[in-house]
Amino acid sequence: MNSSRPTWFPQWLSSVRAVMILLISLATIFPLGIILYQGLQHRTQAFIDSRALSERLTAEVAFDQQLLLSSAKQLMSTFSYIPAIRRRDTVATNALLVDLLRENPQITNFLIADEKGNAWASGLPMNDPINAADRRYFRNVMATGRFSSGEFNIGRVRNKPTILFGYPLKDGSGRVTDVAVVSLSTDQYERHFQSKGLATDASLALFDYKGTVIFARPSSASIGQPDREDLFRKMTNGPDKGSFVAAGRTGVRRMFTYRKLRLPGESQPYMYVRAGISISSILERTQKDFLLGMGPITAAAILILLASILLSKRFVLDKVAALREVTERISRGDLSARVPEIVSGGELGELGSSFDNMANRLREADTERQEAVKELRENEERFRSLFESSRDALMTLEPPSWTFTSGNQATVEMFRARSVEDLTNYAPGDLSPERQPDGRLSAEKAKEMIEKAMRGESHFFEWTHKRINGEEFPATVLLTRMEIAGRQFLQATVRDITERKRAEEALQESDARYRGLFEHMLEGIAYCKMIFEKGDPVDFIFLSVNAAFETLTGLKDVVGKKVSEVIPGIRATDPSLFEAYGRVASTGNHEKIENFVEALQQWFSISIYSPEQGHFIALFDVITSRKNAEAEKEKLQAQLQQAMKMEAVGRLAGGVAHDFNNLLTVITGYSELLLQKIGKDSPMHGNVEEIKRAGERAAVLTQQLLAFSRKQIIEPKVLYLDSMVAEMAKMLTRLIGENIALQATTHKPLGSVKVDPGQFQQILMNLVVNARDAMPGGGKIVIETANVDLDAAYCALHPYVTPGRFVMLAVSDTGQGMSEEVKAHIFEPFFTTKERGSGTGLGLATTYGAVHQAGGSIEVYSEVGTGTTFKVYLPRVEEKVVKPVKDDRPADLPGGTETVLIVEDEGKLRDLCVQILEQLGYRVLQARNGTEAIATVQDYCDRIHLLLTDVVMPGMNGSELATQLVLRNPEMKVLFTSGYTEDVISHHGVLAEGVSFIGKPYTPLALARKVREVLDKA
Repeated sequence: MNSSRPTWFPQWLSSVRAVMILLISLATIFPLGIILYQGLQHRTQAFIDSRALSERLTAEVAFDQQLLLSSAKQLMSTFSYIPAIRRRDTVATNALLVDLLRENPQITNFLIADEKGNAWASGLPMNDPINAADRRYFRNVMATGRFSSGEFNIGRVRNKPTILFGYPLKDGSGRVTDVAVVSLSTDQYERHFQSKGLATDASLALFDYKGTVIFARPSSASIGQPDREDLFRKMTNGPDKGSFVAAGRTGVRRMFTYRKLRLPGESQPYMYVRAGISISSILERTQKDFLLGMGPITAAAILILLASILLSKRFVLDKVAALREVTERISRGDLSARVPEIVSGGELGELGSSFDNMANRLREADTERQEAVKELRENEERFRSLFESSRDALMTLEPPSWTFTSGNQATVEMFRARSVEDLTNYAPGDLSPERQPDGRLSAEKAKEMIEKAMRGESHFFEWTHKRINGEEFPATVLLTRMEIAGRQFLQATVRDITERKRAEEALQESDARYRGLFEHMLEGIAYCKMIFEKGDPVDFIFLSVNAAFETLTGLKDVVGKKVSEVIPGIRATDPSLFEAYGRVASTGNHEKIENFVEALQQWFSISIYSPEQGHFIALFDVITSRKNAEAEKEKLQAQLQQAMKMEAVGRLAGGVAHDFNNLLTVITGYSELLLQKIGKDSPMHGNVEEIKRAGERAAVLTQQLLAFSRKQIIEPKVLYLDSMVAEMAKMLTRLIGENIALQATTHKPLGSVKVDPGQFQQILMNLVVNARDAMPGGGKIVIETANVDLDAAYCALHPYVTPGRFVMLAVSDTGQGMSEEVKAHIFEPFFTTKERGSGTGLGLATTYGAVHQAGGSIEVYSEVGTGTTFKVYLPRVEEKVVKPVKDDRPADLPGGTETVLIVEDEGKLRDLCVQILEQLGYRVLQARNGTEAIATVQDYCDRIHLLLTDVVMPGMNGSELATQLVLRNPEMKVLFTSGYTEDVISHHGVLAEGVSFIGKPYTPLALARKVREVLDKA
């Protein structure tokens, strides 16, 4: 038979042996290519897995750091409200900080420093004084008033690497008074490095904002040293998290991943976290896997090639040679030729019986065979590709021994077998521990799983396997019954879930930490979903709340409910709360607010976060007590400012009255002397009378100023207020007019008080006149007296009152009342609501000063349209009331012949006194001040009977002068005079027992009587 082939067909391919070798080689190249491809894929996956591992490590370190920092910040935010810290009680604060350190082992120390940086409290003993003024966190806190970070630091107490953070402690005005400092150790990150299953040459490092190494593993030698500049620059110039490949500090090329950690309000990260894995260790694992895959396949290919050469001669080439010989004989016409026994059977055998049909039959058979081989090869290649490329272990088991009959490369790697052939020596029981996690024997439970699968049920379950080296690992198993060539098999698909289990355990651990923090926080937490209508927040649903939520709000069983169901009408009563929650849920921007929730009647401090679009987390605490305290503080500050203002005005009024009284004494004195010299028929008599009356009216004004400033001299007496009210009732009735009714009510028995009678008359008159002026159209005035006891609760709201027993005088009217603004100024001098020229504005100011000088207090109760009540509280005394003696002395000026020394720094007033006393027959000596007075006494040889001295003088005051002169002349009597006292001869204006005094301004008659009274005193 002649055959033709193309000219390009290689000559050597005409050999059957060569063709077989070629086909076997081609069949071997394909799996080798697959293994090469898988090796490259494993290498790529190794890089991805290594990067993921290091990224997970940096993420967990960053999360733990942020969680720890958040807990520390929340803890320090409560320091401002702890009384011991607010009053800088070092002993109590140190004890508190020691307890906090014991409960927070991850924190190495707490410090509290004043505004100059001096630490005055610490959780650990301070052997030496500590000053933090030069620390970055301290400077930032004082500059910004926010929670701030510091740099790497070796602890001054424990001498361990730490990183410090500062938190501002503020007073009610928002000023930073102290800085709370927390010191965080880096020891906690050791467990992250040890628990991740990293290669021995992996690394983990933490840096502060300057690049100083805070933590480093596996070697800690670099702690405290700066990072290499090029490595640190890759992190600072990069995004907040990223990766790069570079030579590490030891020169080994590594794949690094990093993260930046920031505090709110700080643009610069306070910490960098960087993990690295050696490139060589990644490549070493993939190269080893590649060699393990290529070696067996290459060896098998060589063995198959050699076997094919040897076997082809015996079973193919010799038969073909025999057929060729027969064919040549037949072609030569040798029809008696017979095919030898070596080629009997099959297509070659059929050639012997009928060569004529051989060509056609062989062509048809070859075509069918090629198509079948092609389909079979395609199916086999497809199955083999899926089988070998699967990352799950695929294996078949055959009954009754249930040993493995096949397995893919993933099976070999998963069970650490040397080869597939090595794996077939084991049964499922050999690759399982004695017992499963539920306690059952592995052999017993495996039999149950196999029987279930053989009943035709594909069965999926979790199983603990054991590698050939004895290492156990968790896996999922899918058993499927299959039939091949009439034989029953089981196919097992096994997936190693070690990493998934670790991830689940890590997730459970993280969830447990979060849940523990969530449930045990003292602050309330509510996780909610916002409900919007046309973009407006209209309601929200409680998805989760902690135990503190119920404690702080009093709301129960809220999870799954809308807030409108729990608190009906809350959107109308507290719209600002909905607006804040809606903003955060929409924008994702964190907000912190302080809000009074009308529905709960409580103040809350709320931090709002958004974990995802349309949701929000509210972290809150009740601050009602603090808000009440702040309101009370503002009220007390306002009262203090009012008292200081009244005191300042009083000092000014007293100073003016002192000088003015000297002038008024001169005016009224000389006018009275003129009236004594000129007759009533004189045309000048009326003018002088007007001068005298003007001086007297001016004297009344100065007395009112002195009463307001509590600098007038009074002579208190024990008396009953009801008797005084009864004596003044007729005069008050005439004073208020016929269109106003006056009613006086007293409660018997009424306690006695010690007060200057004239001063009390002035108090009552001023209050009644003020009530009359508030009722221009008429009305009713009620005067009431009663015994009252003021307790500590009342005094807590009225800081200028002490608890005790008092007699109350109340004056009420049915007038138009006063607004809050008017009430704030009513006791100020010259303040008046009357028309210009209708009042001086000194009536209530005088009353205020007189009441306080008497040791009492005054309160006003009034609202517009409801009238006004003034209540005066005067201390009760146990002394007996002394009946007043009627003054029946003659109106003439009494005189005498004694010697009087006048000491007065005001020249005109001194001249007036000298003139008056000389006209009355006295021998008068005079001096401008204490020094001149002492010199005059020393030079005067005769007896001086009386010293008349001003109290307030430049240099030596009147009291000091009197003391010195009386020591030298024990029989000398003393008469003091002054416009106000400055507490020189009295206590708060009350004269001491036995002190003689005449107040300015005084008339010649008053001076004459007082001088005679003192001289005649025994």
